[in-house]
Amino acid sequence: MAEKSAEWTALGVLGAAARDIWRRPLATLLLVGAVPSLWGALFSKWLWAHSAGSGWQDGPTPTQMAVGVSRQLVGSAWSSIFVGGQYLVALDIARGAVPRATRLFHGLKFALRIFLVTSAISLAFAPSAVLVAYHDALPSVGIPGAFLLLPIALVLVVRSVASVPLVVDRGDSVLGALRVSWNLTARNSWKITWLFLLFVPFVGALALAPRIPVLQEAIQCVFQAIGTITISHLYLQLTRNDRASPADSSVSDMHPGVAVENADLPVRGSGWAREVNGETE
Repeated sequence: MAEKSAEWTALGVLGAAARDIWRRPLATLLLVGAVPSLWGALFSKWLWAHSAGSGWQDGPTPTQMAVGVSRQLVGSAWSSIFVGGQYLVALDIARGAVPRATRLFHGLKFALRIFLVTSAISLAFAPSAVLVAYHDALPSVGIPGAFLLLPIALVLVVRSVASVPLVVDRGDSVLGALRVSWNLTARNSWKITWLFLLFVPFVGALALAPRIPVLQEAIQCVFQAIGTITISHLYLQLTRNDRASPADSSVSDMHPGVAVENADLPVRGSGWAREVNGETE
């Protein structure tokens, strides 16, 4: 039993996500995919509308760099608003519970911590982004340096993959979520990397899709849904034998009236541990 968490495979986790979408296509694509994706698209459209003619030839000026960073931070804060609810719904679906639209709003309380976590992860790409931005001014350093730093950034992303679910599911602090995620992924880094590589076709489909807004938004919604459900299943596998998890009982015990399809699914909170019978523990 102690080695069960080591048995998961990248294909198995992705297959479990695909199975969930097949079983509950409307709820998954709408609550986990469409709502968060369209919410983020609202800011993206505003950003593009206010970025016309802001290109540079020899690298950005300090002012342009500051404006760009500020817009990225505002965009990250905007996107973080529904990420908590998105993961609450995704974890419910991954555990076999009936998804509820109200969970999107229950996740609003995690927005600040999610923003701080995602901003910290994004900092891993900052050195590479700066080198690429100044590649014309520093041709011998820019692109080669960015490629040398990229693997380090990717390692940090892989090791922090469970941080957002930890914030949402267990209420961990920002530093606590990053630390626990680092520990949970210690012996699974290569499998997580393979899991990420399985998403290359989805990224390619989005990049090669005709520039039809409706089609691109549809692909983005599907990508959001599959990605979030997949990370939720990955998180459940990584924490399957984690004794620090707040919930070891069944979903039906924790929240009466919630239907469960698979009694043997690992249960690790998903907010229930802190919202039992309307009370906060």
